[in-house]
Amino acid sequence: MTNTRRRIGTLAGGLALALAAVALTPGAANAASNPYNGVCGAGYAVIDHLKMTTVGGTYLGDAYLTFNSSNGYNCSTMQITPGVGTIYAMTALLLTGGGGGERDAGYFSSYAGPVYLYAKNRCIDWSGGIGGDSGNSLAGHFIGNSHCG
Repeated sequence: MTNTRRRIGTLAGGLALALAAVALTPGAANAASNPYNGVCGAGYAVIDHLKMTTVGGTYLGDAYLTFNSSNGYNCSTMQITPGVGTIYAMTALLLTGGGGGERDAGYFSSYAGPVYLYAKNRCIDWSGGIGGDSGNSLAGHFIGNSHCG
């Protein structure tokens, strides 16, 4: 699987990934249907999870945010529900207020990411999208100025 990675330097850059049709369903109780796959590596614990469901109710995947308290890095991934096939998926981490970020986006059959961002004693903005295309995701999230470590 080829991942396209590019640096994003500002919060405005992350917001340019605007998610036109956004649907959020908190999914901690639904994690069993598409559990975290451990792709971030050893030492990363899940600190947030969102079930990604379209406005029409189609379950496309799960967004996971993890943190490694030993090294101060956050990691995010957008996991695609098995059987959905190859679809657009994106995951991004930005330092709140600017100062850098990381993003992975493209057409995948299992997951976008992992994306890592050093954020010890900083807050992050966490975003992602799944389905549709880069300009119009079918389900997505943006959680700003949160997950401070």
